[in-house]
Amino acid sequence: MEALHFVEWVKRKSDIVNIDENIAMRAGELKKQLRIALPDCYVISTAEAIDAVPLFKRKESEMIPVLDILEKLGALFLEKVDINEL
Repeated sequence: MEALHFVEWVKRKSDIVNIDENIAMRAGELKKQLRIALPDCYVISTAEAIDAVPLFKRKESEMIPVLDILEKLGALFLEKVDINEL
């Protein structure tokens, strides 16, 4: 039941975004530059496209070497954010 409540909360707080060529190209460039998971690159590029905050559950090991760049890109991590503030 907790998972269902979380999904409902996420749906209330978010919008569906169609991925276009610009988002895909930017995600590819981020993948080359940052060497992090491609889905994470899509999160960042989509957030840029809609002027939103790229939000991740936690810092993955592959993100540690590029945390300064991720912070400049506006990335936030739930382990450091009070979700009531979002």
